[in-house]
Amino acid sequence: MTKQHFSFEEVFKFGWTKTKQHAWFITLTFIIAGIIMSAVKFSPVLDTVVGLMVGLSLISISMLISRDSTFTFSDLYAPLLSPKRVLKFVALTILYAAAVVVGTVCLIIPGVYIATRFKFFPYMVIEHENATIKDLIKMSYKLTQNHFWIVLGFLILATILNIIGALLFLIGLLVTVPVTLFASAHMYNKLKEHTV
Repeated sequence: MTKQHFSFEEVFKFGWTKTKQHAWFITLTFIIAGIIMSAVKFSPVLDTVVGLMVGLSLISISMLISRDSTFTFSDLYAPLLSPKRVLKFVALTILYAAAVVVGTVCLIIPGVYIATRFKFFPYMVIEHENATIKDLIKMSYKLTQNHFWIVLGFLILATILNIIGALLFLIGLLVTVPVTLFASAHMYNKLKEHTV
């Protein structure tokens, strides 16, 4: 069994610290994302595509912030300037969602397993845009090797935290979403450090 190099407390505390440090940036980013998402609500297809692009941008900026890199608002759009990155992210998101749905329909356990083992695929796409889809899948799988239970525990806690945020008249999501986003990026960094 592999030694765990972090705790839930550390991961979520990290997410909370980064959320407080960058509160204004996060608030403005959410306002911009909200305006963009509202503008395309009339089209389910556009809404989905824009939602994916917003997700890719947020994951990318969370990686920069989690590593204490300098960043600006232009870094939100940087990952979208790479067609390879965008297409691989969309393709893997579709594969991931389909696999989780099919796995969940087939007795729930396979869906949970897939959701857990491949949770960090967006980070792989951001960092390895020239890798093949097959290699990105392998890297995502390898990252969570020997860490299934800790990643599953994190997913459960992050889900509970965001449900609580949603119950607080959705305003709570302005706090819980960035906390879980930064916590997730921190966890990715920790797993990457200890992947052999």
